[in-house]
This record gives sequence, C-alpha cells and structure tokens, in this order.
Amino acid sequence: MKIAALLPHVEIFGGVRRYLEIGNELAKRGYYFVLFHPDGSKPEWLEFKGITKSFSSLGEEDFDIGLCSEYSILPYFEKLNARAKIFYFLLKGHKQEKETIKKNYFFLGNSEGLCRHLEKKYNISCSRAPGGVNPQFFFPAKERESERSEFIVLCYGRIYKQRKGIQHVIRAVEGL
Repeated sequence: MKIAALLPHVEIFGGVRRYLEIGNELAKRGYYFVLFHPDGSKPEWLEFKGITKSFSSLGEEDFDIGLCSEYSILPYFEKLNARAKIFYFLLKGHKQEKETIKKNYFFLGNSEGLCRHLEKKYNISCSRAPGGVNPQFFFPAKERESERSEFIVLCYGRIYKQRKGIQHVIRAVEGL
C-alpha cells in the first residue's frame, strides 16, 4: 500500500512526532510511506524510515491513502493524487472546519469529544484516532528507593493553550 502524509514542517512538535512514528511503524511493516512537506528534507531530530519529498513533487505519483491534519496546507493536499484522502481533526471549532467538512474526505478525530462534535454539528462520520505516548521511548526512569527524596511531574503543552489542560496539572501539584 502506498501512503502519503502532508505536514507544514518537520520541526520538533508532538504532532510532527506522531506522523513520524506512524510513518516509521508503517515503513517497518513494508508499506510505502511518503511524508511531504515544503522543502522535503529529512527530520534531523528523530530517525524517519519513510521517504520525504517536497510539496513541489506532489502529483508525480499516485497513492492509495493521503493523510493531512493541517488546514494551512489543504491547497497542497488537494494536489495529492490519492484514492482516499483522510483529514485528521485535532482541534474543535477551527475557522476552516466547516469548509473542510465539505470536501470528499474521510474524517478522523483525535478524541471522542471532537468526533461527537463533528458528527452532531455536520452529520458526518468521524472515526476515533486518539493520540498516545510511545512507551518504547517514553517510560519512567529506574531509580533506587534510597535516592527518592522528591518526585517530578512531567506534563506536555503550552500553559497559554487552555485546551491542553496544563492549568489543571499545576493546580493539582501546587497542593503537594
């Protein structure tokens, strides 16, 4: 199977990591996975086993599946030759949400709540595809009981992005 995904860049971001890890897993299983982004370079911060190509090469080959989750690059996604195109919703209420729903795409959502919102508001089908953490890479460090004098709370997200929930983590830890 030939699979293509489009990203606006391959810099260090959680969403980019998700695509890189999905691509690695699919490539490991023998699928042809191409990641398109503006300049087509390989990411420097994480090994990527798939192929990278620039947006300028879109339309040069056909794919079975195309995947995109970024509104700003939808014009490039339209140029992709794919039998099935999937738009992966990551946020509720984006200003281009309604326009994107009108496209002849299949839809994924990264949460139950987001899929329910899209299904109710637009009467579409949205498959659940929640994110996660790769436990082969992210795992608790082994420590000796005698060394444990404090604990560390690690959370991900920007504090100013309310939907990330960081404020809840901070409130919970403040009382400890």
